[in-house]
Amino acid sequence: MKKSSSWYKVFIILGAYLLFRFFIKVAENFGLFSKLHIHSFVWLQTILEILIIVYMILINHYFIRQMISYDIKIKNSFLVLLPVVLLLLMFMASISESGSDQTYAYVLPLPLAAGFFEEYLCRGLLLPQILKSINGIKKVESKNVYLAVFFSSLIFACLHFFNLASQDLVTTCLQVWFALCAGVFFSSLYVSSESIIPSFLFHFLYDYLSMYTNGPAQQKVSVNYQTILSISISTIFFLGYSWLLINKNKLKKRSDWLSNLINN
Repeated sequence: MKKSSSWYKVFIILGAYLLFRFFIKVAENFGLFSKLHIHSFVWLQTILEILIIVYMILINHYFIRQMISYDIKIKNSFLVLLPVVLLLLMFMASISESGSDQTYAYVLPLPLAAGFFEEYLCRGLLLPQILKSINGIKKVESKNVYLAVFFSSLIFACLHFFNLASQDLVTTCLQVWFALCAGVFFSSLYVSSESIIPSFLFHFLYDYLSMYTNGPAQQKVSVNYQTILSISISTIFFLGYSWLLINKNKLKKRSDWLSNLINN
């Protein structure tokens, strides 16, 4: 069968996102978001995330027409659910601490909206379009899935370079590396569960817990033994767990779903 390239759709997706970011940057330069209290700033960011969700859904509906799987069809899914359940337990424990000064209940909508948008964009839209561009419309090959996972995760990671506007280079580079490994893990959750819901839930819960621990504002990261150890453990977990979820034997069981994903 003739190979069908979808690279132009990848560029449409990224172009639409960058256009939105451009208009937000213009608004910031005009001082529309300056002198906001932290609570107002968080709600503003939440509203912007909701707007870009609607915007990208419309782009997908009219131009990309990419099927996104929301139905949870989890069979023998202990490995998929385990990290999500563990984070959910941590989340429930954190919100039960009503007397804590670090209870950021007001930021809940922000990681919820941001987590959904980033999963919709990078796993829902970019991953299948990149896979279709690499693999074509023939039977999906494992090596092509790994390439698509890597490139979609790399794009996800590089989007974090926008944070250079509010934080230093070292902090941003560490964040980009972390996002690359996390992106591989989120992609493996999507492929393994055949649904975007598990990756979205893990993403949202992780972002919320990070805000609960560190606050909603970006902070400078000191490069020391503890930081390197933490990033190393996270890297091993994300990449190791991803291999458990989407090794070649597991991907064989998802071949029909992957083929349907890129041939819809």
